[in-house]
Amino acid sequence: MLGGSMLVLDKDNNRLSVFEPTPYGSWIRDAVVSLYNGRTDQSTAAWKKVLQLNGNFDVAYIGIGKSLLKQGDNRAAMDYFKLGNNREYYSESFKRYRKDVVFAHFGTIVLVIALLAAGLVTAVKLGGRRKSAGQYEREFGIIQNPFYTMIHPFNGFWEMKYEHKGRIKVALGIVVLLVIATIVRRQYSGFVVNFNNPEQLSSLDELKFIVLPFLLWCVANWSLTTLMDGEGKFKEIVMATAYSLLPLVIIYTPQTLYSNMITSGESAFYYLLDALAIIWFIWLLFTGTMTVHQYSAGKTVVTMLLTLVVIGIIIFLGVLFFSMLQQMISFAASVYKEISFRL
Repeated sequence: MLGGSMLVLDKDNNRLSVFEPTPYGSWIRDAVVSLYNGRTDQSTAAWKKVLQLNGNFDVAYIGIGKSLLKQGDNRAAMDYFKLGNNREYYSESFKRYRKDVVFAHFGTIVLVIALLAAGLVTAVKLGGRRKSAGQYEREFGIIQNPFYTMIHPFNGFWEMKYEHKGRIKVALGIVVLLVIATIVRRQYSGFVVNFNNPEQLSSLDELKFIVLPFLLWCVANWSLTTLMDGEGKFKEIVMATAYSLLPLVIIYTPQTLYSNMITSGESAFYYLLDALAIIWFIWLLFTGTMTVHQYSAGKTVVTMLLTLVVIGIIIFLGVLFFSMLQQMISFAASVYKEISFRL
């Protein structure tokens, strides 16, 4: 090395070659050295020159973020770490920014929490005074049953089937709410737990990943239980399946809010909520299937597993049908073109 240049001895050609860095390489070197020596302004300026030549260079965004972090500009550092797709440094800058916000607005935050707690306690007390035997159903009507079923699944599904407290429009409303909650969750979850690219997300995907599996489960379960002496009607299967999805709707909303207030080291509770929602959903689906069809626990497990097999068969037959249909359309188009050419 000679300064910023590199000397290379070429034995075959008996010559000494001098390699000098390009401006791009020089600016990267200057940025790294300046940051190491504590000259954050010079480092930021060099990284910005690098970004003018290569706007997709993540290291440059991370370098600017480190400079801003040393200067104490935590909010701006978060933006650059996000552009650099670095969750470790983003979490560190977010932790410092959150601390600054809490210290600056501590009184307001405590007052809001106290008011919310007082409002919740008051609502619970008023609801307890007003509620008497049989009054709960009159107050909440058809909306009561799904929430009651979440806590008391056996009684709730029994009332849905034999006391006709379930409503198909409420069930379909839950599915719609789940689609909306999932879209919001995928789009607006915190950066530390959201690995989706917002520019590549499509709301139509939720129709494929939620509505289509929901319909396939209902059709497959109805088709199978018809042959296995199940007592559930298709309408009851739809309601039981949709009511089982309610925990996902309820948990996804606060989970999305929570994800925007945590760092990477605090994400364990976020994933715990995920696991809780899925386990709760499976438990409700199990009890709903058992109650609607009047099966034993063992037969219910077998039925649910066979339903998954039937779903696979339906998907296979659907893909096969559309493939054959596509080939028939292609053949008909080829025949039409051949006849038109000959005529």
